[in-house]
Amino acid sequence: GMDGFLAKPLTRRELEQAQRLLQQAGFRKQGASLEDAQGQAVSFTLAVNAANSAQSRMAAIIQQDLQALGIAV
Repeated sequence: GMDGFLAKPLTRRELEQAQRLLQQAGFRKQGASLEDAQGQAVSFTLAVNAANSAQSRMAAIIQQDLQALGIAV
């Protein structure tokens, strides 16, 4: 299992590096939203087992990090 896995938010440096990599790959930030090369907003659904508190905590951190990059979750 993932019992020993400690989820933590990305650091500012990690977020900045992710933004650079996304830009290099053709993604652009428009306001608070990240868009692909065709101008479509980037979004996806993250499904977790709500009864699993570790998964729920990890999902919340992932959502926070992705939203900081402009990705709707």
